[in-house]
Amino acid sequence: MLRKIITPTENRLTVELPDEYLNQSIEIIVFPMAEIESPEATAKENPPPDFSLFRKYRGRYTGGFNREECYDRGIS
Repeated sequence: MLRKIITPTENRLTVELPDEYLNQSIEIIVFPMAEIESPEATAKENPPPDFSLFRKYRGRYTGGFNREECYDRGIS
């Protein structure tokens, strides 16, 4: 997938494609940036997940899984 954000200065645009896109159907969509979210704005709104809780309790589960108990309860 290719994504390029540009500010055109004229009505014509030339796109150079990598060799692996040759002889394949491709889709080209053009949107003004005001109508779509910019990658920077999306990154600010959705910070990366915080896995500190998982790290805190990593390896602390001491119980086991009893498959026979699962079947006895009718859980499958």
